[in-house]
Order: sequence, then C-alpha cells, then structure tokens
Amino acid sequence: MGLSQQAYADLVGVSRRTLLDLEQGKGNVSLAVMNRAFRPLGLKVGLLPRQPALLEKVLALTNSFS
Repeated sequence: MGLSQQAYADLVGVSRRTLLDLEQGKGNVSLAVMNRAFRPLGLKVGLLPRQPALLEKVLALTNSFS
C-alpha cells in the first residue's frame, strides 16, 4: 500500500506498537484489533475447520453466497 508502519497504524486506529506486536505474533491482540488492522487489506479474522471434507463444505457454502 506504500504506507509507513505509523501511517498504516493511524489509518486503522491502533498504535504503532500494537501493529508491530501483531506483525511479530507477540502481545495479546484482540480479534477486534486484528480485524481493524486487516480490513483495509480485504481480510477478516476467522476460524476454519481442520478437517479437509468439512473445510470443502464451508468453502462451497461461502462461495454460494458470493
């Protein structure tokens, strides 16, 4: 996106330190903060099943809503 870390943190409304912790997998970042940080990238935090057959069903269902 061509933004500095500080500019991106300002854009999404989190501190630069929180963004750094998120990038490095450190700290205790909430789902709300993760979703705020990922929203400009078109991403949302969620859970996916680990079983391949169930994952296929979930993805097929998701694609039917698109």
